[in-house]
Amino acid sequence: MIPPQNVSESVYRREVEKRIGYCRKLVEAGRGMSPLVRLVILSCKRPVEFTRLMESLRPLKVQERVRFETLLVDNGSGDEVKRIVEASEFFDKMVFFRENQGMGKAINYALEHSAEFILFVEDDLVLEKTDFLWACLSIFREFQEVGIIKLKRKDAWDAKPYRRIGPMQTTTTGVRFHPWLPSSRWSFRWGQRPWYPVGIHNVWSLGPVMFRWVAWKEAGLIPSGQGRGQAVAAEEEYSRRFNRRWLAARPVDIQPFRQPPTDESPGFMDRI
Repeated sequence: MIPPQNVSESVYRREVEKRIGYCRKLVEAGRGMSPLVRLVILSCKRPVEFTRLMESLRPLKVQERVRFETLLVDNGSGDEVKRIVEASEFFDKMVFFRENQGMGKAINYALEHSAEFILFVEDDLVLEKTDFLWACLSIFREFQEVGIIKLKRKDAWDAKPYRRIGPMQTTTTGVRFHPWLPSSRWSFRWGQRPWYPVGIHNVWSLGPVMFRWVAWKEAGLIPSGQGRGQAVAAEEEYSRRFNRRWLAARPVDIQPFRQPPTDESPGFMDRI
């Protein structure tokens, strides 16, 4: 079992110094965008799971600390999900693709609707804690090298052999988190290759996460693939660009989303 911290203070500080100047420029350029936070949900042909997620999100809609807007991008689910959404009166904006566009293209379309911060969630998740947005914002405000915050509750996440986890950090509001650094680029066993600029793991990933919109804008469009390769392209391929600039934060006390056992998305069987 790898301990919560396996990267020294000096190595962590070196990783920050490599990034912080460039990150500060991007953060300043994106400051003051409206809305402050946009909740983006990507759904694809799982009406039961989507309904479960949406109902769990309702308490978040009435929390008072942080105002945010909601955007649904549905990737070819058809009329059943559309009926559920329109009856819910939950979303501020909705986009319904008639056919599956692939994960990358659908997410890129959603992110053209800019905000300073994006809370990105997929349809197979459940929200269990609502009072967390302010804590994420405090991390982003005080640690400008952090481009993305991990929000999934998952057992043994820290124990992956490719994890590089820095020393505990604490914001002035008392939010504790471990910084996650890009994985090594020299491990063939875990997918890294020496010609990659950084490792493909640990920093960028898909939902549930909260990330800076300017980080996506700077890194460029998320690529698409075929079948299960849609997820591989959107995570591992895209991370080679994102991880060069940013670090991730893994909060200690804030893991508001869980992922119940769910069948793989039917969208992976579509030809894009």
